[in-house]
Amino acid sequence: LIDRGIINEERLLEELEMSRRQEILSKHKHVVWYREKDGYWYSCLPDKTRPDGRRKIKRKKKEDLEDLIYEFYSKNSDKPTVNDMFNLWIDEKSQNITVQTRMKYESVFRRFIEPTRFGRMEIQHLTFYELDRFCLQTIGKDLMKAHTWADIRTDLIGIIRYARKKGYTTLSVSDFKDIDIPRNVFKKEVILPGEDVITHDEFEKITEYIDEHGQDIVLLGIRLVFKTGLRVGELAALRYEDFDFARGLLTVSRTEIKTGNPKRSGPKTITEVREFTKGAKGWREIIIDAETADIVNRIRTLNPKGEYLFEKNGKRINANAWTKKLPRVCAKLNIGTKAENGNYVIKKSMHKGRKNYASTLLHSGVEPKFVQAQMGHTDLHTTLQYYNRDVEELEMKRKALLPILETM
Repeated sequence: LIDRGIINEERLLEELEMSRRQEILSKHKHVVWYREKDGYWYSCLPDKTRPDGRRKIKRKKKEDLEDLIYEFYSKNSDKPTVNDMFNLWIDEKSQNITVQTRMKYESVFRRFIEPTRFGRMEIQHLTFYELDRFCLQTIGKDLMKAHTWADIRTDLIGIIRYARKKGYTTLSVSDFKDIDIPRNVFKKEVILPGEDVITHDEFEKITEYIDEHGQDIVLLGIRLVFKTGLRVGELAALRYEDFDFARGLLTVSRTEIKTGNPKRSGPKTITEVREFTKGAKGWREIIIDAETADIVNRIRTLNPKGEYLFEKNGKRINANAWTKKLPRVCAKLNIGTKAENGNYVIKKSMHKGRKNYASTLLHSGVEPKFVQAQMGHTDLHTTLQYYNRDVEELEMKRKALLPILETM
């Protein structure tokens, strides 16, 4: 009926939602009243932790109070919604994922699923038709990029897998294979040469800037990443004993992570050091040279007594310091792609410094397996994706062709 235009889907879903809302509010057993003395609307909600089994609630507007009542009974209903399933799934999933990963899942959910009618649908009534329609409409709405859709798909798979495990739906993860999504519907990401790496000329500018500001310990950390390919979290967790200059080795065995704050007060996350890093073994050895030893010695003169390589005023410097620092340096050096307003829309990140390291090794003919070991990648394919020297290769072609073209 919807496909034939007999019923308007948007209007139908609005009516169903309003009907469900009225049904829930009509079953609310506590009185809703207005008190002129303070100008608030009042009611009560069931609460087993209270002696009288209820707790008082209030809102300035009656509609806001009804929203609170509706939300309470929706969450405590025996007919959970798609949104309810996400919250249950992510709570269970959190035991096996990092805080950063959870925050990523939740960010995608809040943006693309939670505010939609699809998110408010009862999971037991969810059909393949609604799932298919939601996927296609979501992708086509804002010329979505493929990697954004991959994040949404991860959330949807988690929701459906959890709901099926709990017996709320007959849908399964395999149903996603039947959703026909052409590759050409996604917004193409045009990456021009030099945008996804730090080029040779840019590298020279940055290293010259670092040498001119040799008393800045954070800048020396950037230089160290160029020489070792460290992840920024690994950089922030380095200690002096990790370096064996006699053997020319750096042992990487810890990284900075963010974990949830169990306390209700204070920040939502806590930054701490974990005693293992990414990769199959949880540690790796990186071959280093004499210049790397010189950089570390320069850092030691700035922080001679610190437990960690990078400290300021007796406190370890967090990875966020480098995440902010390098783009600022690049902006000062006119490195990046300018927008019309003069702001830099593509700023070189610490990860691009790591990518620059791997790409340089591969371009110089180092065996990919060796590069993989230096980078700490579990999959060789990930290492090979870092190989990008389009800009340098273009310059080589230019030098070879120009003398010939000028004679034509």
